[in-house]
Amino acid sequence: MVMASARARTGQLDAVRVARSGVRSGAVGWGWPLGLLFLRLGIIAVGMGVVFGVARLLHSPQELLYALTAAMPLTLVANLVSLEILIWRGHAEGFRLRQLIGFRGGLVPVLKDLGWSLLWLLGLQLLFTVTLVGVTYLLARPTDLISLVNGVNRLFVDRMGPQVALSFPLWYSILIALLFPLANSLFEEMHYRGYVQPRLIARSRHTWIGIPITAVAFGVQYGAYAWAWGSVPVFMAAYFVWGLFAGVISHLHRRILPLLIAHFVVSIPVAGLPLTYSALNAFAAYLR
Repeated sequence: MVMASARARTGQLDAVRVARSGVRSGAVGWGWPLGLLFLRLGIIAVGMGVVFGVARLLHSPQELLYALTAAMPLTLVANLVSLEILIWRGHAEGFRLRQLIGFRGGLVPVLKDLGWSLLWLLGLQLLFTVTLVGVTYLLARPTDLISLVNGVNRLFVDRMGPQVALSFPLWYSILIALLFPLANSLFEEMHYRGYVQPRLIARSRHTWIGIPITAVAFGVQYGAYAWAWGSVPVFMAAYFVWGLFAGVISHLHRRILPLLIAHFVVSIPVAGLPLTYSALNAFAAYLR
């Protein structure tokens, strides 16, 4: 009785089994998984376009950087939209959000999840860094150290020109630092690896279809975070690789919690960039 109950609880926390159940019942078709693939990108891209257009109409010399600065708060908007849709789809398909996450109580399961999270954090960041450096090297096409520096500058800085002088409001920097890591890791993983990927796998009956397609959407979304046009393919490639192996990890675990914790840790330094930039600007102003 006890073992059967434990197996039942484990099955309820199995995101792949929940998706297959939805497909068998007819509650899950192709429409929602495919539609949600690029929903987040659409929200972020449209929002950035509006910010860019308004800044251009106001004759701001920093319209591009204003649009890029809007990417993080727009991501928070995308997170809220994702949450509302997932709650609604949960009612329609008969699952709860906790089933997408797969939290298991008890000291031993928690310690195991933390251990797996540390392992995946190191592995994913290694793959991400190798891809980032490798693609940058290929696009920079250096022949010596000086040409490498010039190539990196061309990809990541030059297109910004004088616009890098933009400073972030302190309230904005603090808000992003506090909200972005948890909100983005939680809702993004529930969206991509918790909902979309298992249903694409269940519908296609092939992991080699569901995982790469989800990784492509994940990578394309992060192209919006590039600070210059030249670095867009670098960001997309690095996050595609991250998303590809994250998809494999979540599929093997059949839940997203270990991956979610790793994603949360990775997001902390990213969310701290505006605050760091504001602090450096304040320090430079103090020195002057």
